[in-house]
Amino acid sequence: MLSILVTETAINEVGKHNLFNNIFYKLKTNNIEFKILTFKSKEEKKVYSHRVLKPDVIVTKISSFLLLNNIFLFYKLIRLKPDHLIIGGYGYTQSWVSLFYVSLFGAKTTLWTGASETSSLTKNIFYFYIKSFFIKYFDNAIVYGTKAFFYLRKLGFKKKIILTKNISDIEFFKKRNIKKNKYSKKPTFIYCGRLVKHKGIEYLLKTFQRFDKSKYKLIIVGDGPLKTIVNSKINSRKVNATYLGQLNQYDLAEILNKTDYFISPSFNDPFSRILSEAIASGCFCISSIYDDASLDLIKTNNGITYDPQKKNALFNILSNIFNNPKILRLNRKSYKIINYNTNRYSSEYSSLIIELLNET
Repeated sequence: MLSILVTETAINEVGKHNLFNNIFYKLKTNNIEFKILTFKSKEEKKVYSHRVLKPDVIVTKISSFLLLNNIFLFYKLIRLKPDHLIIGGYGYTQSWVSLFYVSLFGAKTTLWTGASETSSLTKNIFYFYIKSFFIKYFDNAIVYGTKAFFYLRKLGFKKKIILTKNISDIEFFKKRNIKKNKYSKKPTFIYCGRLVKHKGIEYLLKTFQRFDKSKYKLIIVGDGPLKTIVNSKINSRKVNATYLGQLNQYDLAEILNKTDYFISPSFNDPFSRILSEAIASGCFCISSIYDDASLDLIKTNNGITYDPQKKNALFNILSNIFNNPKILRLNRKSYKIINYNTNRYSSEYSSLIIELLNET
């Protein structure tokens, strides 16, 4: 039997954590082959092996034209003849092409998504009904985040849903969490994410501009179209910040472990990996309520949430930290509340797929 993950980018689903690698291994031990179809080029280099096994990654991008890529995706599905598809999301054309294949050839389908009502970039009623139409073709679902679970139910999905509240390699960051005895005299903050408007990077920089630069140190990790704006702010010394670009997992863990506070200023974000990684690394997290992960992960002893659409929301939190550094600090044992066992969850997800295939 053959199971295929269809996703926009394999590095997001497989390359950054052990979950899918564990699922792949467990399917393999049950004589189920596992492959990945992705639209992103060079993704095969970003998916690492697990217990000497590495899934085949097939890039279906052959052109800059989306239509041609979708035609090639459909062609590859016909050639491969999968018995089961794990489809990453339900609002993308490649998801709809995959479901069209399912409607013609009868493969079983599992939805893998973290999208919620607040994190969906397109929120009009027409798009809502399109998604409601397509989700009925899935046989079950694996969702990350409570908000994603309830949104799927709101869309009318009545079949089995398995909920997870983390999608990162938490074990990796916990092992590298060297307990800090005290905070820095000058508090250090870190932003880690794409440099795009809806992630709130401009809002973050404007907020820090209002403070004396001698009071803090800001670290920015990530890449994106607003990189030039970020560098301009730093070079003009409007903020006391250092831009590090993209970091690998090892370097990110090292930086997080040296940082006092993690900030998520997002206006729109599905369940983000970095929030759990920051908590596991010993950072006190200042998270936007529009980062879906904040609902499941932020507790009083590891962080605080705020609404970036409310005037001075982040500014007031930072002011409190500068005026009374002890007011918002991490309980150093709080990272233990992220009780997430990759092996246990991957066993649960693998069983879901195996049971589905056994129904045929």
